[in-house]
Parts: sequence; C-alpha cells; structure tokens
Amino acid sequence: APAIAGRPAMRTLVRRKAHAAYPETAQRPLSATPPTVPAAVMLWDATGRLSVLALDLDAKTGHGPRTAESDAMTAMTLLREVGLHPVADRGPTGGWHVYARLPQPAAAWQVRQVVAALRTLLPSLDPGPLTNPVHGCIRPPGSAHKTGGHQRLVGSLEAAVDAFTTAPEASAWKRLCERTGAYEMQPAADPAPPTIAAAAVGIRRRHIAAAADVLATTGTHPGQSFKSPSEA
Repeated sequence: APAIAGRPAMRTLVRRKAHAAYPETAQRPLSATPPTVPAAVMLWDATGRLSVLALDLDAKTGHGPRTAESDAMTAMTLLREVGLHPVADRGPTGGWHVYARLPQPAAAWQVRQVVAALRTLLPSLDPGPLTNPVHGCIRPPGSAHKTGGHQRLVGSLEAAVDAFTTAPEASAWKRLCERTGAYEMQPAADPAPPTIAAAAVGIRRRHIAAAADVLATTGTHPGQSFKSPSEA
C-alpha cells in the first residue's frame, strides 16, 4: 500500500443508503496494518503528480468479469513490452487492478492523455482514479472488499515488492505514450468552476466567510472540531 500511495493517506468506505463511496471526510493517515473495512490509498501526491499508474478494470459497469480479466492481461502485456513492471490484483466480483511504477512522476495532463488512449484498448477501464488528482484513490492488494473477501494479489508478494521498488527505464513512459497513441489524444479539460448567478434586484450578496467556505467544501472547520461530518 505505501508503494502505491502517492501520499501517506487513505480513505475508508462510507455507505449512505444504497450508495458507497470514499469521500474526503473519510480520509485518514495511511495505516501500518490493513484496515478491517474497505480502504483506498490516495494515488496523487500533494503537487498533483502521479508516481504509480493504477488501472481500475471494472467488472460491473456494463463489462463482465471476462472483459475485465482480458483487459488486465492486455494491459500487463503492454506495460511489460514498454519496459514497465506491472503488478495485478483481483477482486471477489471479478474486477482487476493493474499497477506499474513510473520512471518519474507524471503531470495530470500527461496522465489524462494516456488514460484517453488506454480507454480505446481497455473497455472496462474506469478512468476516475487517474483523472482526478484530488480524489483519485484505489483499493490496494489485501484491502477488504465491500461485498466480502479481499483484493487478492496475483503472483507473489516478493515479486510485487520488487516491481514497485525497481525503477523502470526512463524511456518507458515515452514508449507507452508512443505505443498507445497518447500524444495524439486531446486530454479532457479540468472541470470549470460552477457559475454563480447575479443577485436579484434589491438583494445584496455577501461573500461567505473563509471558515464557512472551508467547512462547506471539505467538511472540516479550521477553528472548531466536530464529532462527525454530519454534525459539521
């Protein structure tokens, strides 16, 4: 998990009615022991750069376990051929994760180009973790799964540790971009901030206080503590 995480932080699963997610309010320091609940490590570092390419091959959203497994094999072959050292794990419902340490951290726009290219090759690829430097996270090998069971490493732990601790050739990223056609891809633009309409006639709009703005956007208050995000 520390080798995959871009910073020493994780988010635990939160269930709200029929929806399950890894919200910012559930972010914690990375644990030295596996949490008993599903937990995902944060992929991006504090500067918005990515050191480990983590492909989330989903077996649920219109693509079954066979497609996810086929995409995982395709991804691992491709990553090996360009000089990276892929590691894979498999979930109880048939989804796969494929990881590869990069020669050097990549900027968000570079990663978006590669993801756009990989999506044409891997139908089951969920682009979310690799296109959101703020919230992008993934459950590492050994993490509990929300349906029961765990994310199981494919291969030995020793081989996985070697793959994450051995730096690939500096040209591997360039070869990946060339093989996938990433340089020709137009990366998706960062989402535009929401537009705030003008105040109605006769209404004077005040700016929200800085502390209240932090509370509204992050669920935490810079000067107060709360027992739960709900109370905040």
